[in-house]
Amino acid sequence: MERLAKKLGWVSFKRNGAHIFNHLHGDSEKHAEEMFDELEAMAPAILILDEIHSLMPAASSDADGGTAERVRSIMLEKTSALMKSNRDVLLVGATNKPFKIAEEFHGRFSKTYHINVPNTKEKQEYIERVLGSRGVLIDVKNMEQMIDGLFKLYSYRDLSLVCNYILTEVVKAVQLST
Repeated sequence: MERLAKKLGWVSFKRNGAHIFNHLHGDSEKHAEEMFDELEAMAPAILILDEIHSLMPAASSDADGGTAERVRSIMLEKTSALMKSNRDVLLVGATNKPFKIAEEFHGRFSKTYHINVPNTKEKQEYIERVLGSRGVLIDVKNMEQMIDGLFKLYSYRDLSLVCNYILTEVVKAVQLST
């Protein structure tokens, strides 16, 4: 999305639940409002909402004093206003838990894309490509078993984190041996 924004000459920024939710009463709601105000002020702009299910939950508990419900209400109001405006803004939501998004938000997005978790072969090729490009040799014999077990539900993002961890450990091992 960042590349698309740059190509269009638009601004892009990314937010997630951690950017919005705060332990101080009223701050979460303020942050949600400010996020949309910022989007409109920066137009043309793209707002990427990562882990969107945390901002638009299908159900919330009262354990947070109703904060999630109030943020959800703001998100509904602001996304509706965006749909009606003629502003050059694009709202992109990303999640690996689409079933946790409140039903009323589904209509707020003009397109929905489901990207499936890669299969065993695709995961193996990805790991070999990422680690192999950095000179890390891989035991291919045990790779398929490991992927089908430990990494069964992993996305490319998850695999990227695993590869980064492995690379960090390799660097640590090399540093210790010198």
